[in-house]
This record gives sequence, C-alpha cells and structure tokens, in this order.
Amino acid sequence: MLVYRLKVVMFAAFAKGYTKSGYNNEKGAVELEYVLAIFVGVGLSISAGFRLFTPLFLLSLTTKLGWMELGSGFEWLSSTPALIGFGVAVVIEIVCNYIPVVDNFMKTIAAPFALMAGTLLTVSVIGVDESPFLSWALAIIAGGGTATATQLTS
Repeated sequence: MLVYRLKVVMFAAFAKGYTKSGYNNEKGAVELEYVLAIFVGVGLSISAGFRLFTPLFLLSLTTKLGWMELGSGFEWLSSTPALIGFGVAVVIEIVCNYIPVVDNFMKTIAAPFALMAGTLLTVSVIGVDESPFLSWALAIIAGGGTATATQLTS
C-alpha cells in the first residue's frame, strides 16, 4: 500500500507537468505538498539524531513566526510555553556538551528520545488528517528510524 501510494505521488509530481503558475491540477499539487512534507519531516528527524532539542526548538520557532504550518493536533508545538521549554532544553544540551561525564551520559540515554523526537517531528509536519495509520507508520519508520540511526552512529 505504501509503495503504491509513493508511486502515485511521484507520478503526480513529475508526470502531470509543471507550469509557471504551478501544477496543472489541484490533486498533483496536493500530492507534491505531501511529498515535500515527508522530506521536511525526515530532514528534521535526521537533525534530531545529532542534537535532540534543536530541531524541536526550530520547528516551534518557525511555526510561531508563521513560516510553517503543522498538522492538526500539533498546534501546541507553536505555543509560547513549548518555545520556551525547547529553548531552555537547547541551552542545557549545549552546556552538557562541555562536561565530559554528563555528555557521555546524555549520549547513552539519547537514543530512545531521538526515536520519539524524530517521530514527533515527522508526524507533526505530515499531519494525520488524511490517513492516520499511514502517517504514523511513516513517521515511526522514516522519522524515528532515521533519528535513531543518526544518534547511534554519531
């Protein structure tokens, strides 16, 4: 099912044609937006493998400034308390990198948190309106998997 959906999306993105005003049908544009959301979500997840809270902070900041939209149910990421919390976590994470014992401890426990952060980042950008099962499966496999793999190899 997922492979079929990706084939349909890629066909819509490349075979339907692109004009200066955009795609020549609305369905192709919507499906291309879904593909771009997947790429953005996975890209954020990869960066969550390197620094756990920085992509969450940047996502919160960009949505707070109105530069990006989140899926329904994830508006809390753009709230002021979330922005402050992620900002404080980024500062703590940076400070912990300069204390070797704490840095080693943080890297030890970061893998499960990278999985959760990668999944959250991907699903919040993709949204769960159209197909919740597909969105969550893709977020766990692509988002959480890439964040964890990046965390374990860095």
